[in-house]
Amino acid sequence: MFFYMASHGVANSDATAVGVLEDVKSAAHRPWSQSINVTQLATALPILGADGCWVFLDACQEVVPEILEQVNGVQSQPLITYSVTDLARRRTSSVALAGSRLGGTAWAPTDGNPPFFTQALIEALRGAGVEFFAGEGWMVTGLQILFNLDHIANAALNNAGLQTESLTQFNRRVKLLRVAAPMIPVVVRTATENHMSVAVSVTASDGNGRTYTKVGNDLAWRFRVEPDQAVFTAQAQFAGPHPVYQPASFIAAPPAQIVELTE
Repeated sequence: MFFYMASHGVANSDATAVGVLEDVKSAAHRPWSQSINVTQLATALPILGADGCWVFLDACQEVVPEILEQVNGVQSQPLITYSVTDLARRRTSSVALAGSRLGGTAWAPTDGNPPFFTQALIEALRGAGVEFFAGEGWMVTGLQILFNLDHIANAALNNAGLQTESLTQFNRRVKLLRVAAPMIPVVVRTATENHMSVAVSVTASDGNGRTYTKVGNDLAWRFRVEPDQAVFTAQAQFAGPHPVYQPASFIAAPPAQIVELTE
């Protein structure tokens, strides 16, 4: 069972939390107070018949000019509380939490799309955050989401600042779901950013008949490949004698590949 919550806060100049606003309604729906109680959630899992529960929390904040003159920010209530003892008594295989790092500023695109953490999480669950298990195939794992979501966000969303953290400790390679045909994001950039937009041709080939070709004049080229461990060579061609970029190789391995061409 998955539970996702987006939470936004307000901070003063030294990043002291002033308040936490919830985007989902809790039972009492009390703004500025705790949104969920993991212990209560764990209690309900056996009733639901869930084998385990994963909670993903997107926590970002913004700085409001009106509060910058305050000497000290008002400490908010804890966003999430949990009791390890109570969790240990529940008959479920796992209750674990992973989230974006509380304290980041403006972790959402300006075009109205979902927050970067949300988009990166979806990208991971749909197939980028996978590991291969003999006899089971490709499985999305908590390990990939916790430690590699920033890599996925960089390759798929051009967001290099995403930070994730564990809100509880877990040390098992928990399998979340099976993906029959995963695809991982790949991004190819040139060392000088605007060179990519004027390239006549940018390709990536595995030497066995699979070739991907860049379309458009974007500053970064993004596409998806099967995570079959094939070795691809990316290269860029230009109309004039300069610039000259060297080919770069990458392995089609999860969760994502970030390739930079250099002169």
